[in-house]
Amino acid sequence: MPLQLNSGLMKPQHDRPTCEDEGQKIEKERLLLSILPKHIADEMLQDMKKEPSQKEMQQFNTMYMYRHENVSILFADIVGFTQLSSSCSAQELVKLLNELFARFDKLAAVSFMA
Repeated sequence: MPLQLNSGLMKPQHDRPTCEDEGQKIEKERLLLSILPKHIADEMLQDMKKEPSQKEMQQFNTMYMYRHENVSILFADIVGFTQLSSSCSAQELVKLLNELFARFDKLAAVSFMA
C-alpha cells in the first residue's frame, strides 16, 4: 500500500473509495437527478466516472445539447416572489415553485393539443 507523507506523519493512502467518497458520489447523483432529466443526468454521471487520464485528454468541457422540434419557451415573472421567498422555508418555496411549473406544463400540453 503506498504511503503519503503528511505533516511529518506517514499515513496509508487508500486506492479504493472510502465511505465518505461513496456518500459524496450518491449525493452528486441524487442532486443531478433532482434537477435534470434522467437521460441527461445519466450521461453526465457516465462522463464523471471516466478515468482522470481520459479527462485530461479532453480539451473542452462536454456540452449536453440536443435538438428538439416544436419547443415553446415560457418567460414568467412571479409578482411578489422576493417577499414570498423571505416569508417561507426553502422546502415550502421549492414545493410551491414545483406546483406552479407543473401547472405551466399542463397548460402547455393542453395548448399543444388544441
